Amino acid sequence: MENRKDNLKNFIFRNLPRLTKRVNCVFRYFGGLPEAPQLPPGLSWDYASADLIERMFNKGFRKRVLKGLLLRGVMGIIIHDGRQWVAHGFVSPPGITQPQHLPQKMVKDFWWFFFMHTRTAYRHRGLQKCCISLRLLLVDKYKGQLEAAMVDTDINNVPAKKGIRSSGFKPNGIVTTLYLLLPKIGPRVIWWSWDKDRKHPAMDDLIRG
Repeated sequence: MENRKDNLKNFIFRNLPRLTKRVNCVFRYFGGLPEAPQLPPGLSWDYASADLIERMFNKGFRKRVLKGLLLRGVMGIIIHDGRQWVAHGFVSPPGITQPQHLPQKMVKDFWWFFFMHTRTAYRHRGLQKCCISLRLLLVDKYKGQLEAAMVDTDINNVPAKKGIRSSGFKPNGIVTTLYLLLPKIGPRVIWWSWDKDRKHPAMDDLIRG
């Protein structure tokens, strides 16, 4: 009986649309052009390409998603050890309506940083800040304005918020989105509100909570 219930839950989760609310802190870059970061020994980085993704990622959801992002005009950087990816970060240039979890009207005029992730074994080595610096250099390479670099993260994601702020980004309000999660398609925003004057919660309060 329990197996049937679990199977039903899995079926619903994977196949039926779900309504989801998301509250994210928004940040805007106000620093200067960073220097190229020093990576830990044994690691290097390259601009994201279909060939690099094919070589550094195993088959699966992440690999398909990253290749799809490149086809939509998204750019990115991948830190690797020569055999597999270690960390990655992507940026959507102005005019490219990514990331999907935010409304098109909100992101269309900015260089929006998103899809940043570090493998568990390589965390706490400063790779998040490396990913941010490398993407800022990417923005500059394509003659973008650094002040147009934006990023958002979950309101409760304290480690990400610390890394973002220590990289020169400053709070720029809070965005609340209501969207449908459509299986095999992704999120579709149906309502959103960006309160640029709303203060971010103190990180010490989030840790205590």
